[in-house]
Amino acid sequence: MVKSIKKNNQVATKTDVQTLKVDIQRLEKSTKADIQELKKDLKEEVLDLREGIVDQVNGKMKLYKDEVLTKLDGISKELQDLREENAASTLHFERLDEKVDNHEKRIARLEPTQTS
Repeated sequence: MVKSIKKNNQVATKTDVQTLKVDIQRLEKSTKADIQELKKDLKEEVLDLREGIVDQVNGKMKLYKDEVLTKLDGISKELQDLREENAASTLHFERLDEKVDNHEKRIARLEPTQTS
């Protein structure tokens, strides 16, 4: 640690300067080590925060995806119902068309015989 310096008005000696130099070097090493440790701790905290953010975003995306797929299920069901209804209507129309053709043929046969 830093040795106490005498408080008097004497000139600093070589020993005093050497002692100060050694103390400064120790403080410098200590400060560098502290900075490295803080840097390491900060890096770990940033990584933890990043993981938390990624997890949070993934959770929100999953909820959004579930919501979208649920809505698409409803739309898909409606589309399927419309297709089935359209197929049934087409079949019904074809049957009615056949009946109309049949009636037209029968009417055409009956009309000439009634006019004579």
